[in-house]
Amino acid sequence: MSDTDSSNITKAPKADSALAALLKELSNGKVKVNESDKKAVSNTFKKAMAERAKLQAALDKFDAESDALAVQMIRCYGATQVVVEGVRYVPTSRGPRVYYKKMSDSPDVVEL
Repeated sequence: MSDTDSSNITKAPKADSALAALLKELSNGKVKVNESDKKAVSNTFKKAMAERAKLQAALDKFDAESDALAVQMIRCYGATQVVVEGVRYVPTSRGPRVYYKKMSDSPDVVEL
């Protein structure tokens, strides 16, 4: 076996996830939560999730309208890329969906 035998390589310990770190911090017992705190945060959470559902519905509607517009654009311009206010968009598809993808003019470069 060589000096670089894989059994000699030690792996760095895996860092705790943010959730695990928070739970560890909270488990020290210094933070006391009463029932009114639980009720208040639960109500705030319910309102936030309802707002999220409204926003998601609006985004879904926008996506459907945008996809329909992309089909119309492709009917008019084919596979031509378009530039809107300096931003380049490229027609593309995924599954049955046809849409325009925003492109960056400065590609990431990796030097090896």
